[in-house]
Amino acid sequence: MLGKTTKAEVIDKLLSTGDFLSLSRRNPQLFSSEVTFCIADHTEVKIYAEGVISFNPKASTVKDIILSSGIHGNETAPIEICDAFVRDILRGQLIVAQRVLFIFGNLESMDIAQRFVEENMNRLFSIGHQSNSKEQIRAAKLEQYVAQFYAVGDSGVNRERSHYDLHTAIRRSKNEKFAVYPYLHGKP
Repeated sequence: MLGKTTKAEVIDKLLSTGDFLSLSRRNPQLFSSEVTFCIADHTEVKIYAEGVISFNPKASTVKDIILSSGIHGNETAPIEICDAFVRDILRGQLIVAQRVLFIFGNLESMDIAQRFVEENMNRLFSIGHQSNSKEQIRAAKLEQYVAQFYAVGDSGVNRERSHYDLHTAIRRSKNEKFAVYPYLHGKP
């Protein structure tokens, strides 16, 4: 799907195969500008960039959910789970009831099956983005997409916001299952 691929052809491919992640990895230029379309008459799809896609039900909602995976390219289980969700949603096999944004973070590190290419992306959010590493540039863009997603959901209604940053433990842990949550500096 290179050359003079039209947006309509990209949308048709997405709706028939659901293959957003693969297209993002193989042909990121297909998503160099935003793409918006609808699934049937119930869900608006917005592709912010390669690896970043949102689904917005046309019905009223109260939640904004973000599922990010692939911040580390070698943590494949969350990537595979989110890819399956996106495929099923695009093919109409799963219908979202709330707004959801899927972020596949570090596409280049996925391609080489490594934690990162130049720098650990997980340490680069909300720090001012000082370097010009690939990961730092991508982290800054991902923060912008999150802000845009939340801004669209602001309709004067108190919205519940959840961001699940999905990782895979690659070393044995003392605890079989655990969650890490951010320090909130005394805020609720």
